[in-house]
Amino acid sequence: MRVPGNPVALITGGTRGIGLGVARELGGRGHRVFICARTAQEVKLTVEELRAEGMEAEGAVADVRDRASVSALVAAVVAQFGPVN
Repeated sequence: MRVPGNPVALITGGTRGIGLGVARELGGRGHRVFICARTAQEVKLTVEELRAEGMEAEGAVADVRDRASVSALVAAVVAQFGPVN
């Protein structure tokens, strides 16, 4: 359930381990969760999983080791949720 005014949580590596735990924790508190991973399949499955748990979730493919990929990721987040701090 979305809580108006809660910030966007941009989580890299949010498809497993600590990243997924952080996504669940923040999403469970009403934050809008935007995850990224290296493959479209990982993003798709994780976004579906988080949504099934009642969270507002989106995602994109990104390799955070690549500057252009990070720029595209930030642009996708802004396009989806508006300006972020």
